[in-house]
Amino acid sequence: MRHRLLNFLSLTARKAFSAALRTFVTALVLGVCAMAILRYMGVPVPTPHELLHNLASITRLAKILS
Repeated sequence: MRHRLLNFLSLTARKAFSAALRTFVTALVLGVCAMAILRYMGVPVPTPHELLHNLASITRLAKILS
C-alpha cells in the first residue's frame, strides 16, 4: 500500500514539475519573441534592468500598503 502511494505521489510531482517547466519555457520564448518584434517595429521597450527595477518598486509599494 505504501509503495503504491509513494509511486502515485512521485508521478504526480514529476508531472506537475514537468508542466511548470514547460509553461515557464514557453512563456520565456514567447516573451523574447514579442520583445524582438516590438523592437523591430520601433516600439521603445524597457531593458531587463529597468524591468527588474520596476518590479522591486512594486514590491516595496506592496509592503508599504499592506
